Amino acid sequence: VLVGFNNGDGRMVVEQGATLNVEGSLNGLDQTFAIGGSPLGSNGVGRMNVFGAVNAFDTDSVVGGRLRGIGTVEVTGGVWHTDESLVIAQDGADGLLTISNGGTVTTGLQTYVGHSGRTNDFVDVAGRGELSITNGTLTTGATATIGSAENAFGEVDMAGANAAWNIAGFLFVGEFGIGNLHVRNSSNVHVQNDSFISVGDNEALLNITTFGSFLNDGSMYVGGGSSSAGGPGQLLVQSDGELVVGGCLKIWNTGTLTLDGGTIITDCFEAEPGATLNLDAGRLVINGGPFNIPLDFRFGGTDPLDPPEIILLDGTIGSFNDFSLAGG
Repeated sequence: VLVGFNNGDGRMVVEQGATLNVEGSLNGLDQTFAIGGSPLGSNGVGRMNVFGAVNAFDTDSVVGGRLRGIGTVEVTGGVWHTDESLVIAQDGADGLLTISNGGTVTTGLQTYVGHSGRTNDFVDVAGRGELSITNGTLTTGATATIGSAENAFGEVDMAGANAAWNIAGFLFVGEFGIGNLHVRNSSNVHVQNDSFISVGDNEALLNITTFGSFLNDGSMYVGGGSSSAGGPGQLLVQSDGELVVGGCLKIWNTGTLTLDGGTIITDCFEAEPGATLNLDAGRLVINGGPFNIPLDFRFGGTDPLDPPEIILLDGTIGSFNDFSLAGG
């Protein structure tokens, strides 16, 4: 099923109570359910509204599928399942997926938001992938990536008490492209493995704010991967946002952590020399593991009546150089 490709403009509506089943591949391609451009043709504009049920068997699902394609999918109270991967914006296309009104989207494999750009006539065309969840759930069966390739851009906005993203594998925010993830307004994200904020050279941001909740079962690396530094990654926890890390929270020398009125709970904490650590307000709780901060860091924001707290539970404090007290 190809909706809007080869300069076409198409729209598909799956009404409440209706079911669309898409199965198999075409001409050996496994991305043959595409909304707005596809591997078979570019420059298309495609839209899909899901009020009922859509099932994609033995194929990926693509929103914005090829150079200058534009794909938009709204899952409004409906259900969209794909056996394999969900790709939002690849090969220089733009893609937008919105989940609202209790809608549900599930993938058997990966989720990509801003998968890849494309070089056309020696000019890089950056694809832009966007995911918005205001009231509904996205369940990813494997790894999730926001900003996958070098010239790709991905942004995810979680906003609402009933907005949830469950990720069975790893999470990359800015793998090699630019990636942003906002978890706000009581929404929640659950990652069952490690999370990485800016593995490549591009900027990446994880922003947890206004009672947003982020549960990370594994470790979290800001400004790099598990073994080496990467790009300028930022972790911002503010305004009653909460981050829980089951493993270690590591800030590379290219990373920045800002805690401003939120809560971070982690089993251990490590910051490399050169990292930026701003503890302006809120609580940092180290639950049993080491607290290693070999760097200069800021402790205290502009409000002396709202100081930050560092709480060490049965752990050890590593060596560190110095810190500055702000706000008087």
